[in-house]
Amino acid sequence: MPRKARNGVIRPYKIEVKKTLKDGTTKTYVRWKCSFRGHQYTAQTYRACDTKLRKAIEEENTFGMTSDNNVRFGEYAAAWLERRKADTDPKTFANYTTLVETHLHPYANQKLGEMNATRCARIIDHMKVTDHHGNPTGKKASLSLRKQMRTTLNQIFKSAVADRIIPTNPMQGVPTPKNKDITHELVKERDAFTEQQAHDILVAATHLGIRDGAKEWFRLCTGMRPNEVLGAKLEDLTLAATPDGIPYGSYNVNWKLEELKKDHGCGNHPNRKGIWPCGYKRAASCPFWKWRIPEGFDMEELEGRWCLTRPKSKTGRRIPIVPSLAQAMSAYLKATEHVPNPNGLLFRDDDGNPLDPAEDMTNFRELLKNAGIDNPEGRYRHETRHTTVTILKSMGVDDGLVQEIIGHSSSLMVEHYRHASLDESLSAMRRMEQPLGLKEIGWEA
Repeated sequence: MPRKARNGVIRPYKIEVKKTLKDGTTKTYVRWKCSFRGHQYTAQTYRACDTKLRKAIEEENTFGMTSDNNVRFGEYAAAWLERRKADTDPKTFANYTTLVETHLHPYANQKLGEMNATRCARIIDHMKVTDHHGNPTGKKASLSLRKQMRTTLNQIFKSAVADRIIPTNPMQGVPTPKNKDITHELVKERDAFTEQQAHDILVAATHLGIRDGAKEWFRLCTGMRPNEVLGAKLEDLTLAATPDGIPYGSYNVNWKLEELKKDHGCGNHPNRKGIWPCGYKRAASCPFWKWRIPEGFDMEELEGRWCLTRPKSKTGRRIPIVPSLAQAMSAYLKATEHVPNPNGLLFRDDDGNPLDPAEDMTNFRELLKNAGIDNPEGRYRHETRHTTVTILKSMGVDDGLVQEIIGHSSSLMVEHYRHASLDESLSAMRRMEQPLGLKEIGWEA
């Protein structure tokens, strides 16, 4: 039977496929097949094949193209991931890799063209927390992780549309996960500290001694992100004094501490046992290893896997140092003059290497415990950033100035954004001294 009638109408036609069975006999299978715009459609019945054909014609009439049902989701997602390696921030790429290779792996064999909005929404809603081996734990994934999944799926399908594999992006019909999906307890754990709690934390920090205490004052009194604090450089800190002897200063946020991954540089693929041409499995053991970073990525190597990379918000964000913190930092600099500093870090260990974030987290929670803060194990250091914002806004500092000091990029604050002078920013930050009782605590230089 011809594939197309003389009048141009396309209809399925019957084909016979002969297969030899294990016992040597031959069996004939009947299939129906049709071709449209270079795509082949097959089914066991005429009606099923005709349905596929009509769907393809409808897609072309509506969107100008048809879906390629031969492309599997996992195959395309892996190719998309490989392309993104060259132009994506290392931390973002690591998140993409985890989402694609772990959370999306169960859907690898599904056809890309059959991934509709309902199915994608179900994938996001059913996400589970995984252990170190990538196995689901049964606990529902956090709101943040589900938002990352929606973003990742959206980019994969946008790329597939651009490659003319699917006619539309199904993620356009998938809403962004909302705050109502997270529990009350989780919201409570991430709240800012109260003014009294912040005061108690600063008092407890003074009992640590100037070496460790100054870092905690710096963290709470600047509102910087945790990795920006650990990646702070000495050259970016400026301290001075007014004519009447009042200390003050500023810090320019140019770097953050980040763990970067390494790739093998000895070849393109490992063997079946996972061994690369260099003889090792781990990229860090490869004599020809290279950083897993996009071309032109700005970074400074420190020690081991730790590097300095550019901050999330704009480089050079200037944060004023209030008098009480300036006094603490002066005392800190004097106390750490003898500590090696090959990397020019503001906060470092006894060998001059960067402080480990995991150890910093442990020390921070121990500080909260000493300060009498409830549920210290549920805190993640980012609360100090929220605290700075809360206090500044409660003291009447406008949103635009808070945004510039803290480095927010919220679209709700963009219309208020303007460049503020150091005097104006310092005046705003000094309003925190009274509610926190900084003058009463004090440090001696």
